Amino acid sequence: MENALFNRVNYELFYIKSIDINKSNKTVNFKYTYPKDTIKEMKRKFNEKVNYILSTVIKKDYSDLEKELAIYKRKC
Repeated sequence: MENALFNRVNYELFYIKSIDINKSNKTVNFKYTYPKDTIKEMKRKFNEKVNYILSTVIKKDYSDLEKELAIYKRKC
């Protein structure tokens, strides 16, 4: 279960190192790859890049698939 949940995490959550699920006390604990300030800066840069792509690359007549491909090709 834990691995399935972790593998399905959106790529935007790159800063999560692992997820531990404790069924007995019903808690979920996250371990992070980077310090909090680093994560904030990385997310800011990520969102800046996405906004750039949305405002300059994506055309109004693109299908959902074309939009996804455009973002995928330019996310790095």
